Amino acid sequence: MRKALIALGTLVALLSGCVSPPPGSPPPSAKTDLFEVEATFTGAISMAGAYVNLPACGLPNSPKVCKDPGIAGKIDLAVTSATAALATAERLILGCTAVQYVAATATPPTGACGQPVADQTAQQQALTAVQSAVNALQAAIPIIQSGGN
Repeated sequence: MRKALIALGTLVALLSGCVSPPPGSPPPSAKTDLFEVEATFTGAISMAGAYVNLPACGLPNSPKVCKDPGIAGKIDLAVTSATAALATAERLILGCTAVQYVAATATPPTGACGQPVADQTAQQQALTAVQSAVNALQAAIPIIQSGGN
């Protein structure tokens, strides 16, 4: 999971930089909104990873700060849902994955990367779905779970 977090952090850093979109790319607002949601998702993934990696609560020697396995399961489901929604939004708005899009802005674009495959209504629906999924992920992450000693 640590490698995935580092990769996501690197991706967000790349997406946040100044890149020139390929000709015919979707409106900047859809891309900007997508990249903002991805940044929020990356932060939520970091917090989720920190929580899921805590020792389990309810054991005789559980530390004061621990994870509830039921909450950890809800977090895993929320991560899966948000990841799927994000992949759909990337495909509809960018015409490819965000990683492919960043590569296409660094070199001459090839294929459909950078070309939206859906109209603005579908793009907005995808953004709404991914934002809802990321919000659900954030809501699933407790601030601190106390238990044990």
